[in-house]
Amino acid sequence: HSVRGLQELWKEVLTAVPIPAAWLSATLVPVPLYKKRLRERGYNQSELLAKIIASQNNMAVDTVHLQRTRHTPHQVGLSRAQRLKNTADAFAWVGQLRAPEQVIIVDDVCTTGSTLESCAQALKQRGSKQVWAVVLARD
Repeated sequence: HSVRGLQELWKEVLTAVPIPAAWLSATLVPVPLYKKRLRERGYNQSELLAKIIASQNNMAVDTVHLQRTRHTPHQVGLSRAQRLKNTADAFAWVGQLRAPEQVIIVDDVCTTGSTLESCAQALKQRGSKQVWAVVLARD
């Protein structure tokens, strides 16, 4: 699929998924890719998803401040414990003094939740009080 093709498919799927009213004031934050992986792929699928959700629900999205601070190997085939170790301290909220109080982390796939947990930890360390997650698929 092309990036445009994925976006069109995801728009159709996400139109049918309502966002809970309590979440509408939260800031959407996509799981970031490491710079090298972003260059290789050419786009961040989680960022594309976050932007679609934001446009459909008139929500804020922050694609800048949550950053992957180091390269993490692909997690395919790793156990939950290995995945947790792989993503430990791999994310940080940078730049602004505090992270938004309410955040929705956006990712394409959730297998064990280790990436989401690591992102949530980084956000909570910088001031987020409520952190939820939205994923396109659960593996």
